[in-house]
Amino acid sequence: MSIEVTTIEEERAFKQMEAKQKNKYTITVANAQGESIDCDIYDLIKALGITNPALQHLFKKVGFAGMRGHKDKMTDMQDIIDSAVRAKELEL
Repeated sequence: MSIEVTTIEEERAFKQMEAKQKNKYTITVANAQGESIDCDIYDLIKALGITNPALQHLFKKVGFAGMRGHKDKMTDMQDIIDSAVRAKELEL
């Protein structure tokens, strides 16, 4: 599908629409040489071998604290603390 963009407002609206289509947990990871790839946070969790579900949740929260739109940063920070406590309980 081809979309013709003719005004700045249309371009801005198109970019916002395009951004919403991306996975909200996709990030760009770069190495020291400046090479980068787009990566899903769940791929990073898997690559790091994090199997504790509460730690997985904590990792996701740390990476996106206050950035997903429906919770503010302070709420996400409390969720991080709660997830750490739960992760410790699961390890006992």
